[in-house]
Amino acid sequence: MLQSSRAIVLHTLRYSDGKIIATLLTEAVGRQTFVLHQPSGKRRSGLRTNFFQPLALMEIDWNHHDGKEMQQLRQARPIPLRTIPYDIRKTTIAMFLAECLNNALKGEPMTRDLFAYIYNGVEWLDEAAAGVENFHIIFLRRLIPWLGFEPNAQQYAEGCYFDLIDGNYTPTPPPHNHFLLPAEARLMPTLLRMNFTTAHVFTFTASERARLLQTIIAYYRLHLPSFSEPKSLEVLHDLFNS
Repeated sequence: MLQSSRAIVLHTLRYSDGKIIATLLTEAVGRQTFVLHQPSGKRRSGLRTNFFQPLALMEIDWNHHDGKEMQQLRQARPIPLRTIPYDIRKTTIAMFLAECLNNALKGEPMTRDLFAYIYNGVEWLDEAAAGVENFHIIFLRRLIPWLGFEPNAQQYAEGCYFDLIDGNYTPTPPPHNHFLLPAEARLMPTLLRMNFTTAHVFTFTASERARLLQTIIAYYRLHLPSFSEPKSLEVLHDLFNS
């Protein structure tokens, strides 16, 4: 059955000459893996591998076969982005977030509202002139409710600890090692109220920003069995702390 959908690139793997395996987040069926063949000649432009950069937006067509792990992609039409491919900060953020999404969405139910959040987030990053250094932190934080483990920061008080397993504040250290000390826990209310519109308002030191990101990644790893620490984290850290 022929399917058409908007899609977001999460991961690509070169399989052989003229062939790549691409994992895309589609609006129609969620996370889906495709095989891309690049025939020579005039048809080559229909599936050019340079279309498939991290978080690239596109419209795709494929013949969908129920039960098949990998589908055959027929056509990919890129939706142009103005700045992400040409701004090293945004390109690095896109690479990092694509890796996070590829891990986080394995086996997770997909809704069109979740797809819209991710798609609109990519568009916001492409248009943003300020607050870019906070974008990935806000994006991952705002993704959490869609994945079902929203933390509760309503009970914050000076000197509290933050329990990363239960997702709430506690006046005493929890009986495990997965918690934030009060000096770190004080940043959580700020993190939880940040959004894309106010991204440029919040200023953090390099060490605070790095710690916030480490906290979010630790939170994801505790609540999503499929989530592993992104390999591109070090590249992102070097970019915003050099």
